[in-house]
Amino acid sequence: MTFRFPTPSEFAPQSGKRRHARLDKRQTEPDKVSPFDSSPQTEREAVVQIAAESALEGMIAALQKRREWITLDTLRLMKDAHAELEGELPEIDGERMGLFLFSVSGSVAGRKYEKCLLGGEAMLISAANVAEARQTAQMGLLETVQHADTFAFASEMGIEPPGATENPGIVIDSEVRRKR
Repeated sequence: MTFRFPTPSEFAPQSGKRRHARLDKRQTEPDKVSPFDSSPQTEREAVVQIAAESALEGMIAALQKRREWITLDTLRLMKDAHAELEGELPEIDGERMGLFLFSVSGSVAGRKYEKCLLGGEAMLISAANVAEARQTAQMGLLETVQHADTFAFASEMGIEPPGATENPGIVIDSEVRRKR
């Protein structure tokens, strides 16, 4: 079988030229901004965003060096699994980011796991305050365990897990960007 590049006519939408006109109109209206667009609008916003990303990368790298890593199977077996606040991204240029990092604590068969990273990753939560961040992190952790249990059960039964074709990451990304 040989690969061939598609022709430009194969990219054209089925509905015809009307669709092109609407798309072009939306792209030329500068006052309408997508609610999901989190790109910086000014030079200052760009500088703050770069500084925030750099600080966040540094915090995560430090956690990855100091914290124990656990697997999803360990998390599934944990009794009293809960999210532990590691810290909040500091203010940058006088602007509070509202980004919080969490790790996982719990116990498995009598062994305590404290402030561990799931697969080497910390939970990053965007929230207005610490209480909201804790609640969101705990709900996300419990939902992760639930999905892992469902997937493990389906795998053991030899069936496709429900929602295997969905991508919940899209919803999560939208939620983070919206709460700025």
